[in-house]
Amino acid sequence: ESKEKCANPFKISSDSKYGRYVIATRNISAGEVILKEPPLVVGPSQITRPVCVGCLKGLGDSLSFLECEHCGWPVCQRECQENINHLEECKLFSTSGKKISIQHAFNPHPTYQCLTALRCLLLKETNPQKWEIIANLESNYNRRRGTEQWINDEENVVKFIQKFLTPSNGSNVKWTNEEIMKINGIARVNGYIVPLTEPAHIAIYDQASFFEHSCCANVTKSYTENDSLILRAAKSIQCGERLSISYTEALWGTLKRQQNIFDYELFKCECVRCLDVTESNTFYSGLNCSGFNEEHCEGILLPESLDKWFSDWSCNVCKKNVLYVKIDEILQNAQKEFHLAIGDKTEENLTNFIKFFSKWFYKNHYYLAEMKCELVKLLTSDTAISDEKLKLKLQLCEELIELYTNLVPAEMRILGTLKYEYGTALFELAQRDIKTTLENSLKNIQEAFDLLQYEPAMTFEGKICTKSEFLIDKISELLDKSDM
Repeated sequence: ESKEKCANPFKISSDSKYGRYVIATRNISAGEVILKEPPLVVGPSQITRPVCVGCLKGLGDSLSFLECEHCGWPVCQRECQENINHLEECKLFSTSGKKISIQHAFNPHPTYQCLTALRCLLLKETNPQKWEIIANLESNYNRRRGTEQWINDEENVVKFIQKFLTPSNGSNVKWTNEEIMKINGIARVNGYIVPLTEPAHIAIYDQASFFEHSCCANVTKSYTENDSLILRAAKSIQCGERLSISYTEALWGTLKRQQNIFDYELFKCECVRCLDVTESNTFYSGLNCSGFNEEHCEGILLPESLDKWFSDWSCNVCKKNVLYVKIDEILQNAQKEFHLAIGDKTEENLTNFIKFFSKWFYKNHYYLAEMKCELVKLLTSDTAISDEKLKLKLQLCEELIELYTNLVPAEMRILGTLKYEYGTALFELAQRDIKTTLENSLKNIQEAFDLLQYEPAMTFEGKICTKSEFLIDKISELLDKSDM
C-alpha cells in the first residue's frame, strides 16, 4: 500500500491521433496532489492591457507610470525593473538602442504580444536546459499556418522582434522567422492562464503541458504565490484513466466552448461532455419547449447531436421540432441582455433577467446559471437581508452546487465560493431561527408567570411560577447577547 502511494501517479503516453497525453498509473484519490512544478517561463498574456513587466500586475487606468530606466518597458515600482524575469529582455532592448514607449494603460496593447515568446527564445542562450524542454513542446506549427492567428503573429510578433530588436550595430537578430513562429506557437498552445494578477498572466510548465483537454476534466488546477502549478484529482481516478484539465471556460455553454477551443487551440473538442448534448442530463444548453409552443409541454429542446447544432432542435417529450433560427433569436437576445445586466449589476437587473428568460431557458441553462451565481454573490448573508431573500439565496446555492458538482467537478473555485455563500446563509438562518424560538419561548413563559404568579409557593403551580421567573431572566439574557 505505502509503495503504491509513493509510485509516480501518472505516465506520459502518445499516439498518432492525440499526440502526447497523461495516464494514471495507479488509483488516485479525490483531492490528491498529482503534480506540483514551478514554471519554466512566466510572462504577460498575448492580449493584455499594459502590465508591469516585472511582477506582471496591472497598471490601473493611469495615463502615467514608471518606465524601466534601461529599456522603457512599464514597471509599477523601481524594484520591478530588476526582476529576474525582465533582465534578459531588458538587455536585448537596451542593446537595440530603441526604447519601448507605452502611452496608456487601459486598452490591450499589441507590443505585449511578443514578450512571453521572447522570454522563451532568450532561454536558448541563458538556460539551455529549460530551452530544450520548451523547444520540444507542441507548437501546432503546421495547423496554425495560414490562420488569422498566424497572420496576426507574423505582424505583431515576428516583424516586431526582427525590426525592433535589430542590434544598433546592424547585425541580424538571433532567431529566424520560423523559429520565432514555432516558439510563439508553443507559448500559445502550452501557456497556462495564471489568475494571481489582474489581468491574469501566462506561465509555461514542463510535465503539465502534456495533460489533455476535457470540458468535464478530472484534474483541477491551483497556483502558489510564486506561480508554481498544483494539479489535484477533482474526483477519484482509476488506474489507466486519462488525466485531463480544461483549456477553456468550463462554465460556458457547448457552442461557445467549441468555438473557443477551435479558435485558440485549433482542434474540435470531442470530449464526453461535448458529444452528449444533454451534458450528463443537466440540459445545460436546453430550452423549454413551452416557450415555443402554445400547448403546455414540460419537455426540453436540444439539437439531435453536436454535429447538428445548427439544425432544428427537438423536444425530448412531445418530439416537435423548432427551427434553429428561432432558437438563435432567443439566444442572441439573451446574450445582449446578459451583458447589459452584468454591466449594471444590481439585484433588480439580475432578478429581472432570470424571471424573463426562465420562460425559454431550462432552469440549468448556462445563462440562467451564471446569472444566479452573480445574484448569490450580490445577496448578502447578514442581518440586512430579509427572510424571503435569504431563503432564495439558499435555494439558488443548492441548485447551483448540485449542477456544478455533476457537470464540472474540477471547477473548485466556483464550487468553493458557492459552498461558502451557502454556509454563511445557513448560519444567518440558524441565528434567526434560534432568536425566533427564544422569543416565542419567552412569550409563553412570561404568560405562564402572569397567570400563576398568585399561586402559593408550595403548590405545584407555585413552583412552576418560581421556575418561570428564573427562565425569563435566563432567556432575556440570551436574547440580549444575540442582539450584540
